Formats: sequence, structure tokens, C-alpha cells
Amino acid sequence: MPEREKYSKVVGLWATDAGQPNEVCHIWAYPDLNARAAARGNALKDPAWQEFLGKGTQLLEEMHSTIMLPAPHSPL
Repeated sequence: MPEREKYSKVVGLWATDAGQPNEVCHIWAYPDLNARAAARGNALKDPAWQEFLGKGTQLLEEMHSTIMLPAPHSPL
């Protein structure tokens, strides 16, 4: 997703082999929630990201967002 990584860094990306089929999980790092909102807003204005979404969202059944804070020992 290089189109999206122009706006924030992906620090984790994987797909399931077992359990919930066809599940993809990705983790993005932001310094704070304002930076997250700005990155998402800017990405949505990007024609390349819009094109990616136009193709990918047809395959999407559901989506969940979870906000997590790094542990004290995390480098994030």
C-alpha cells in the first residue's frame, strides 16, 4: 500500500491462515490521534488512494478500527 504509506507508516501487516478466513490486519503508527485524523484525511484526497479503495472495498465485508497505546518499552 505505498499510496497509503505516503501519509503514515505501516508497522504490521498480516493475513490469517486459520480461524477467521480472509482476514487482514494492519497496524499504523501515529504520534497522536490528531496526526491519525490528518493522515486519513489527506490519504482520502489522494487520487491514487481513491483508486486503490475503489478496487479493494468491493471485497470488504466489514472493518474494525482499534486505537492502541504502545507499552512503555515499545519503540513506537
